[in-house]
Amino acid sequence: MIAALLGWMIAATGPEGLYLLSKPETASAIELRADGRFRWMFTQGALDLDAVGRWRADGDRIVLDSDPKPIPPRFEIEGRAPGESGIIAVRVVHTDGEPIDGVDVAIRYASGDPDIGYTNDGGVARFTPEAGRTPTGIAVTIGMFGLAPREFAEVPVAGEVITIRLHPNDLGTETFEALPVQRSGDALELEWRGETLRYARDAEETGE
Repeated sequence: MIAALLGWMIAATGPEGLYLLSKPETASAIELRADGRFRWMFTQGALDLDAVGRWRADGDRIVLDSDPKPIPPRFEIEGRAPGESGIIAVRVVHTDGEPIDGVDVAIRYASGDPDIGYTNDGGVARFTPEAGRTPTGIAVTIGMFGLAPREFAEVPVAGEVITIRLHPNDLGTETFEALPVQRSGDALELEWRGETLRYARDAEETGE
């Protein structure tokens, strides 16, 4: 992904240019174009994100706004079917029916903490409810993408499998709304998910 940005570079006449992040096991870049467009990319392990939109200078800051606005992913309950006795099972699939692993699933109860799990290679998360606890709903999310949990009032029942379908839409495309980026010489600092990402202008542009 970062290589794609190298072909999109333009000569820097101000803040415009390509900025690279130096962080172990992470590849990330911000491209500020002279036409007012930006592109951001971030890869870390299995996480692969990007963002596109418009940028503007505001004093010693750059402000980023996504354009077009990404369409958020959507989960929907597809149906229920008989399952394993005494087990609450939640199955998550793609729009083509293929299972999705690594989806965070929570079973809510009338009182007490929820049961937390995640889907396996077959797209299924299994829970054994304690006797006397009353399930009241389900929540699903994909934590590494920073999604807010999708809450369902569908009451899970032991001995059934509930299938949830994911419509990914623009999953993996971040939404930046007036996101401030601090500019300091040939560096940009972006506050994102509780950490500071420091980008330096690409050495090929600075001549170093």
